[in-house]
Amino acid sequence: MLNSLNIEQDMAQPSNSKQLEQLEQSGKVIQVKPSTPNLPFTSRRGTFSIATDLRPQVEQHKYAIATAENFHLSNTGKIALEQLQKCWDSLEYDPFYGEKHPSCQRRRRYTEFDFNPKAGTLKPRQRVPYIQSKEMNSYAGGKVRHFGALQTDTYENPLFQDLVEYNFSLFPLEELWLDRSWICQVHIMRIVVGAGQTTAITPEGIHSDGYPFAGLHLLDRVDVVGGETTIYQLDETPLAKITFTQPLDSLWLEDRHLKHSVTDIACSHEKGSEKESRKESEKEEAGYRDLLAISFSLPDSIYSKKI
Repeated sequence: MLNSLNIEQDMAQPSNSKQLEQLEQSGKVIQVKPSTPNLPFTSRRGTFSIATDLRPQVEQHKYAIATAENFHLSNTGKIALEQLQKCWDSLEYDPFYGEKHPSCQRRRRYTEFDFNPKAGTLKPRQRVPYIQSKEMNSYAGGKVRHFGALQTDTYENPLFQDLVEYNFSLFPLEELWLDRSWICQVHIMRIVVGAGQTTAITPEGIHSDGYPFAGLHLLDRVDVVGGETTIYQLDETPLAKITFTQPLDSLWLEDRHLKHSVTDIACSHEKGSEKESRKESEKEEAGYRDLLAISFSLPDSIYSKKI
């Protein structure tokens, strides 16, 4: 596993703290500064705290980036993260991925929840297929896609619940919208790449998924290279390039106002990993990238999802 989150902006990186502060004041820097003693956010269930307020960045730029180091996990949070990562071992095969080699595939689950912002509670909704138009998804749009639901140990995990609540808190909303029950759409995905193979993360290319608000979190990354995410304006002018490498490296964006894409990943060696943490079945798969995608929408309002 790599050791840092690589971030590339359309500007030179600041060489010292004074330069960083000047650039931030000018609104040009998106990357989060190291933590400070003041904590704008401490999660309801005590799994993590974050020392930097990302809300102004989302409000100004419509996206923000944080590294895993910005999440200060408690002991409870560290245990919850390990438990949450195990949930990706039981994902179901995605028949709509269209892999070019049997050793390369996508596995996923999908569930919609009713989310109460003030109480921070989630309630699974009746299962529905996942549908996108061909306009929104040129690769799999127009298909009625059924995925297995998230399992109880996933959505009852305290870190998962705290991430949902934190993600929602970052987006600029007037108080009147906080009394409504929102729909929270959650995708959990694993892209598996076989030894000696390369496979797509986003076969649809540059796109928007049509959600008003979305948060993306890396949960794990084992024996792969690549996977660079680019964020674009709607006219596809690049804004930033990032590569998630550590669990909880994260991106938040107002998805309807931006586009994004991710480069392909490749296995980082020719034989499966011999790491003790990996199961025998995973050694043959060689590499994988696990992602948690949390989105929010409010039907019949200005925050409805664009299909």
